[in-house]
Amino acid sequence: MLVPLDGSKTGEAALPWAKFFAEAEGTNIELLSCFRPLSAVYTYPDFATPPPVAYDLSGFIRTSEKYLKLTAQEYELPENTVTTVKEGEPAELIISHSEADDVESLLLASHGRGGIGRWLLGSVVTKVVRGCRKPVFVFPASKEEPKPPKLGRILVCLDGSKISESALTEAVKLARVHGSELTLFRSVEYFPYPASAYQLAVESEQKVCQEYLDGLAGTLSDLKVQTVVRITSAVQGILEQAEEHDLVVVASHGLGGFERWLLGSVTEKVLHLVKSPLLIVHTQETD
Repeated sequence: MLVPLDGSKTGEAALPWAKFFAEAEGTNIELLSCFRPLSAVYTYPDFATPPPVAYDLSGFIRTSEKYLKLTAQEYELPENTVTTVKEGEPAELIISHSEADDVESLLLASHGRGGIGRWLLGSVVTKVVRGCRKPVFVFPASKEEPKPPKLGRILVCLDGSKISESALTEAVKLARVHGSELTLFRSVEYFPYPASAYQLAVESEQKVCQEYLDGLAGTLSDLKVQTVVRITSAVQGILEQAEEHDLVVVASHGLGGFERWLLGSVTEKVLHLVKSPLLIVHTQETD
């Protein structure tokens, strides 16, 4: 698991979860600290930016390495936790670093703190989620004492497409390891039909959605699964259901990489509005 950190306490919201997953799944952890080049934060445009050869990065590197090691100790992460420090634009570095074969997933906090040597984590998370090809966990950051991680109930958001079913695949893996209950959720959007035909159209769509979810649930006889179909917008339905679950799992519609920054309108809105931990699963399929 790759856990990027920006040096702030709020940006450390992913660490208890990294420890939780490592203990349950035997997964290794790598902590990544990125700092922007000094030229990117040079604050006096009237003066020439110092040439790169004049930069003494040793102080930045030592400070970042010390921070990562002390943080690993503070959160009692496994002794084999790896620490890495890199210079460059955080989003680009995180995405390129995540392409390594041994990186299975990314764990990020939803907000951090900006400043020289640090990055505004909220904006970086959006770019990483859009451009990354690996599953990305996003955890809400808060100054309050975080709740202990648990995966009692997992919400899986589906829309009937093969792309959305990639979220179910990842959720099933987690449920089998952690003994979680799955909720398969699908919304029925409002129809622009005349009132006389509205009820019939909604009832028909509800039936189709329910049969679809029941069919998926029937393939998971080894797990505890419930299905929910609601007449609501996809985003609103997900946000309301999320309040009763420990993790929300959704799929993205992007190809990954900087050549395409389209995440999918529903997933994008959920990313910015949900208050529960979120897992975004990427697929290489196009719409």
